[in-house]
Amino acid sequence: MLFVLRKTLFLCLAAHSLSGRLMAQNASHPPDIAALTRTAEAGDAKAQCRLGACYHFAQGVPEDINLAFYWYLKSANQGNAEAICKIGICYEYGRCVDKNLQEAAVWYRKSAMMGYADGQYRLGRAYDLGAGVETDYTEALIWYRKAADQGHADAQYSLGRLYYKGLGVKRDYKEALNWWSKAAKQDHLMAQNYVGVTYLFGRGVQVDYQQSLYWFSRAAQKGYVESISNIGDCYAQGEGVKKDMKKAVIWWQKACDKNYLDAACRLGNCYWDGDGIEQNFSSAVTWYQKAAHQGDREALYNLALCYVLGIGVEKNSSLASQYMQASAVRGYPSAVFYTSKQALGNFYQRAAADTHVFFQYQLASYYEHRWILSKNFPKAFSLYRKAAEHRYAPAQYALGSCYYEGKGIEKNPLEGLAWMYLATSTSPEVQEMQPKLVDVEETLGPDACKKAQEMSKQIETTLALIP
Repeated sequence: MLFVLRKTLFLCLAAHSLSGRLMAQNASHPPDIAALTRTAEAGDAKAQCRLGACYHFAQGVPEDINLAFYWYLKSANQGNAEAICKIGICYEYGRCVDKNLQEAAVWYRKSAMMGYADGQYRLGRAYDLGAGVETDYTEALIWYRKAADQGHADAQYSLGRLYYKGLGVKRDYKEALNWWSKAAKQDHLMAQNYVGVTYLFGRGVQVDYQQSLYWFSRAAQKGYVESISNIGDCYAQGEGVKKDMKKAVIWWQKACDKNYLDAACRLGNCYWDGDGIEQNFSSAVTWYQKAAHQGDREALYNLALCYVLGIGVEKNSSLASQYMQASAVRGYPSAVFYTSKQALGNFYQRAAADTHVFFQYQLASYYEHRWILSKNFPKAFSLYRKAAEHRYAPAQYALGSCYYEGKGIEKNPLEGLAWMYLATSTSPEVQEMQPKLVDVEETLGPDACKKAQEMSKQIETTLALIP
C-alpha cells in the first residue's frame, strides 16, 4: 500500500521547542507580576521559577531571557527541581548561555534524581540521542519509564518508540501500543498518529481500519500533517472508508500545502494516471520534483523515467542518469537494477539464455507501481509468476508480496511468506532491496513461519521440475 512507516517514527523524539508546553500550561492564568515579583524577591523558590518562566515566554512582561535565567538560577540554587531542569534547557538550546549539551545533561540529571518528570524525560532523551552523554538506550529506557509512570506524555511516546524499535529492550509491539495509547489520550499528536499506524498494520493488536482512521483523524484535526497525509492513504486504499481517489487527492494536497512533501510523490502519481484528478503530465513532473528535492527515492526514479521518455519534460539523458543514480543510492529497487553492474550482467545473461525474466520482472513492476504503464495488478502478478518460476529471486520476492497483500490474486499471507523465504534463501541480497522480512514474520507469528518455510521447500522442489 501507499502508506509506509516513515523515517519520522524512528528519528523524531518529540524534541519540542522551549515554549510550547509551558506556554500552554500558563497562558490561561495570567500572572500578577507585581505580586509574583515580591514573593520571588522574598526568596520563594517556586515564585522565582514561575517569574523566570514569565520573562522567558513574555507572560505579563516583555520577553527577557537574561532575567529569565537569573530567576531560574535563583530558584535552582534553592533546590527547585523544575528550575534546575529549565537551566538544563537553557544550556541545551543556548538561551542566555552558550549551548553546551554536556552541561545540559548535568542539570537534567540533577532534576531527574529529584524525581522531576520533565528532567527524567530530558535525561532519557539525552541518552537516546547521545546528546551530551554517550548513547545508551538502556539508560534512556530507564529514565523515560520513570517520567512515563508520572504521566509525562512525551516520555510515554518515546518509551513506546523504544519498544517499537527494540532499542534497549526486546521489541514488543504490544508494549509500544500501550505507551503510545497513554500519550495519545493526553492529545500527544505523534502518539495518536502512531496508534493509528499500529491499528493499520496490526502490530501489537488486531488490524482495525476504523480505529486507525479514528486516531489519524484526531491528530489531523489538530493539524498534524503526517496524519493528514495518512488519511489520504486510507482513502486511496479504502481502509476504514470507501475507496475514493478524489478525496485521497484532497487530503494529500492538504498535507503538501502544509509543506509535508512526503505526499508529493503520491500527488504526482495521481496526475500521471489521471486518478482522482485530471491527467496532467506536467503537473505530475512538478510534484515529482518537489518530492525529489526532499530525497524521495520513488520520485527520483519517476523523474528519471520522465526525462528518458520526454513525458512532461523535454528528453534529457544527463538529468535522467542523475536522478536514476540518486534513486539507486537510496535503495529504490528498480533504480538499483538499472544502475547495478551485477544486475545488468544478470539481465544480459538471462536475455541471452532466452528466458527474459528481467524483462518480465521489470514489466511487472511497471504494472504494479504505475511506472509508464497504467496500474494493473493481475498483469503484474502474472508476469512476476513467470519470472519467479524461472527462479529469478527478485520476482519471487515480489510475487510473495503480491500474495501477502492480495495484489492481483486472492490474499494468501502464508504463501506470500513462503515465496519470500525462497527468494532470500537463494539470493540474500534481495532482502536488502526489498522490505525486511521481520515485520511479516512478527505479524504472522512463529507457527505460520514454520509452515511457510515448509511450503517454501515444496515450491523449490516443484520449480526444479520446470525446464
